Amino acid sequence: MSNSTKLSSYQIIKRRNNDTSPTHHSVATVLEAIVDASGSMLSMGNAPSEQIRQLMLDQRKLALDTGIKIYFNLTVFSDLPTLMIDNADLSDPDYEIPSYSDIQDMLSPDGLTRFYDTVIERVAAQKVSANKIFKALPYSIRCLNPTVNRVLYVLTDGDDNRSTMRITDLRNCLNTNKTQKGFTAVFLAANIGDAEVVGEQMGFDADTSLTIGNDAHYASVGMTHATSLLRACSGGSAPPPFTQTMRCSSQGPTYTYQSAAHLAAGIPESDDEDGYNTPPPAPSLRAPPPLRRSLRV
Repeated sequence: MSNSTKLSSYQIIKRRNNDTSPTHHSVATVLEAIVDASGSMLSMGNAPSEQIRQLMLDQRKLALDTGIKIYFNLTVFSDLPTLMIDNADLSDPDYEIPSYSDIQDMLSPDGLTRFYDTVIERVAAQKVSANKIFKALPYSIRCLNPTVNRVLYVLTDGDDNRSTMRITDLRNCLNTNKTQKGFTAVFLAANIGDAEVVGEQMGFDADTSLTIGNDAHYASVGMTHATSLLRACSGGSAPPPFTQTMRCSSQGPTYTYQSAAHLAAGIPESDDEDGYNTPPPAPSLRAPPPLRRSLRV
């Protein structure tokens, strides 16, 4: 066997020459994708179905290239959540990734938006799965303090109108989990204003929250950018922030509001009769659309 041969994730965990245990190594990832399937998602067309399948293919390649075990869950929600893909082992070459048409059926839009309840429930389920994976490791591996990554990926296109829990409950849930080793949350949203601002209100990090347009093109661009972040997260790296170029290419609307970024850059407010600010001359300064609906607190 050549020296360049990839080792399995369990072989990667080993003591250094000085016989001290490394503190943080990733042996597995539980990737939880939560996708809004309420009726308003129709405007995004086939983008969510295409991009979720592409995400699975990308994570499969990562798992096979690195030897890290990657388990994938897909939860679809409208009035109620449905676990469509349960703990699929993408590192298993015999696992058959669902076809595009199958995923399209899974994401068929209908109903209202049960957002808060679904995310809170699935974060709890994800933690249970990660703990089971950790406990199943051989003792010789567990004592080296490996990490089972938990990566949360959420896509929605509107405010919650169906949950019994509130935004404060979601914020508490995510803030608690962010203090725990190996947890990362990525948030994509349309029709709620600035996802960086709203995401932080919910407990997501601004750096990994992205405003996307609500049509097929811009939704697809935004989800493609998310796939690159998720690749880093599943590989055990700290998630890189969405860049300004990624944000500009994902938002879609040509009209902007006067954001903090505009003010910091010295761009004056517009006096346009239509009530919108004129787009800044440089695409890298374009800001998200205004907040359309207030969040329930």
